Amino acid sequence: MEEARAGAGGFIMQTPNKETDPLESLQKLKGLFDSNLITQEEYDKKKSEILTKL
Repeated sequence: MEEARAGAGGFIMQTPNKETDPLESLQKLKGLFDSNLITQEEYDKKKSEILTKL
C-alpha cells in the first residue's frame, strides 16, 4: 500500500526505530500532570507502564 502511495506521488513518513528513553518519558508525563492535562489516575497508570520497561 505504501509503495502504491509513493508511486502515486505521495510520500512515506517513517518514524525512527528507537526506543524512547524512560527517563524522558517520565519527565514528559510529569509535565503533563503538573499542567493538569492528565488526571492522577492517568499519571499513575502510565508511570507504572514506563517503570516496568526499566
